[in-house]
Amino acid sequence: MKYSELTSSRIKEFRTSKGLSQAAFAGILGVNEVQFNKYENNKTAIPLRLISNIINSFPEVNPNWLMTGTGKMSLSSADSNQSSADTIGEKSLQYEPSQADYIKLQKEGLKDKEKIISLLETINSLEIELAKAANKEEHS
Repeated sequence: MKYSELTSSRIKEFRTSKGLSQAAFAGILGVNEVQFNKYENNKTAIPLRLISNIINSFPEVNPNWLMTGTGKMSLSSADSNQSSADTIGEKSLQYEPSQADYIKLQKEGLKDKEKIISLLETINSLEIELAKAANKEEHS
């Protein structure tokens, strides 16, 4: 299975676990139902915007699971941004990353990958030029 197929199946698994129809889920996300059906059935590539909307609309979903399949579907109470101290009005001193943090890390990771690809392409073109220059020296 391709990455997009796996992501589509996780979106469907999460939606059905919430007991929501495609129409209801699409409505919550602000997506056209027909378009959402295409995403969920892997007929159209899933944009990062949709993943972001799911994470923001359903804070209990584990972003890592949604994007990679790693971990549990839902964040446990220990993993969420609220502790029992928060429920009585006190802020917990322990930092828990938010869904926005996960999205930011994903975006930074994509930027890093793009930089690496660009550097590899530059190295490749320099190696080709170097090989051509070495070949010319041999024949001169």
